[in-house]
Amino acid sequence: MKFVAAAFLVACGIWATGAQADDASDAVKCLAVGLSMSSSDDPNDQTLGMLSTMYWMGRVDGLTPRPDLEKQMQAGAFDMKPEDQKVEAARCQAALTARGEALTLLGHEMQQRQNSN
Repeated sequence: MKFVAAAFLVACGIWATGAQADDASDAVKCLAVGLSMSSSDDPNDQTLGMLSTMYWMGRVDGLTPRPDLEKQMQAGAFDMKPEDQKVEAARCQAALTARGEALTLLGHEMQQRQNSN
């Protein structure tokens, strides 16, 4: 179970964009989606939302220069329409899936190296 949680966190991932501002905006939107999920009535959504929120907060904190999170959240991330939130959730999920697959491959490689020793 711990591996699944760790895979999810790493899966929240990095995707290539043209500018740092886009990285910040994308990360903040994914953070907002995670926060929204964590307040769901569905326990599974809550768990995924909490894990996602922790990861995306780390991504936002790791950006240079660090964006003004409160300002960006108030500038629209908190007020996404349901259809916009669905689009963002799909984009974030695609990033999660890609990073999860990369993590799985790294885990298999690490296991193979340990088995060969």
